[in-house]
Amino acid sequence: MSATPRELAAHEAELLKTAESEPHYRAVCSRSYYAAFHAARAFHHRFPCRLSSERQAVVMSS
Repeated sequence: MSATPRELAAHEAELLKTAESEPHYRAVCSRSYYAAFHAARAFHHRFPCRLSSERQAVVMSS
């Protein structure tokens, strides 16, 4: 089971409501980061491109 970016963001918002100390705020930042990362990753994978085998250049798929 994996969480969607929306679910991660919703959980982060709930955590923020009760955050009282630095560890709580760090957990909120962590959830926010992963929500943004997974949303950006999903956005990127919608485009028809891939890395070359040398991993030095982006190659547009046809």
